[in-house]
Amino acid sequence: MALIRSQWRKLEPVSVSQTDRAIREWLKDLDETEIERGVYVIRFARPYSVNYPNRPSPVLYIGEGDTLKRLQGHLKNWLRDLSKTMPGVWIDARVTQPRVQRNAEAYKEVEADLLSYFCEVYGAMPLFNKNKEYFGTSNQYTRTFLNVLNPGSGKGYKWAISPLRSNERQLKMFKPWRAVEVVAK
Repeated sequence: MALIRSQWRKLEPVSVSQTDRAIREWLKDLDETEIERGVYVIRFARPYSVNYPNRPSPVLYIGEGDTLKRLQGHLKNWLRDLSKTMPGVWIDARVTQPRVQRNAEAYKEVEADLLSYFCEVYGAMPLFNKNKEYFGTSNQYTRTFLNVLNPGSGKGYKWAISPLRSNERQLKMFKPWRAVEVVAK
């Protein structure tokens, strides 16, 4: 078990209905060091959030891997579909590259821990995540690291949307499968 102290980097909000060229420009902002073995969180930009069973969050998806390729894939697929049902919606992304000595798979563990913690706090998986990830170990995290899942302070989020039963991505409730340890900063 390791204490993860990695910092999140925010990619500025972008409209998902923008041209592919504009999206490529947005992704060009990623540093080469943030691309491989990264963890990322795709979120609604203000004023929208998702009305999860326990409380609202702007988080749409938590993922890991080659960040640039994965974000490009999401933008071509489900984010493009989202822009058709919610024209003009904006998203932002947060990226990090957690490193743990002698553990090249740390980024996978961090994604699994974030999903577990999200389920525990918000009562469901992020709207566009399909699979629960699981690793035998869990890490420790500072509260500031986990803040990426929260709407934050202030009055920027005005809406908490919910998918209806007719939506194929209807929220499914389940119990979290393990706890994540949070330590004070």
